[in-house]
Amino acid sequence: MSTFTTVRCSRKETAGVAVASCAGLPGKRKIHHSPDGYEWGYGGSGPADLALNILARVRPHKGRRDGAVLLHDGTRVGDDAWDCHQQFKWTVIVGMPKHGFALSRDDVERWLAAGDHEHRRAVGRELIEREEMHAPALSASATW
Repeated sequence: MSTFTTVRCSRKETAGVAVASCAGLPGKRKIHHSPDGYEWGYGGSGPADLALNILARVRPHKGRRDGAVLLHDGTRVGDDAWDCHQQFKWTVIVGMPKHGFALSRDDVERWLAAGDHEHRRAVGRELIEREEMHAPALSASATW
């Protein structure tokens, strides 16, 4: 099984439709909020599933039923990932630029280690600002 190091999300335009994709999340996609896939840049179900999947890779459950949350697709995630995925969505994923972004395991670990909501918001702002600085170098059809 491969381990999570960096997730890279981007958009490509195909037949006039922008299609979002994320690479770098090993394993099967866990579906709880959105059957339509990952998204970012707003506060919907696609961003919630992206946040949950990123955190589930960084804080996986140990395969036991205790300490795990059962998702709509029948898979499980650890309590750690479940308990903070909405906060991660709102403080990081929602603010990511529409063209795309990259987050490393270290970025996510730093956000988790920040602890309280205000410190996590500050780390989230730093991550978003870093990714916004890359916007001029990327186009809507950029690949990672």
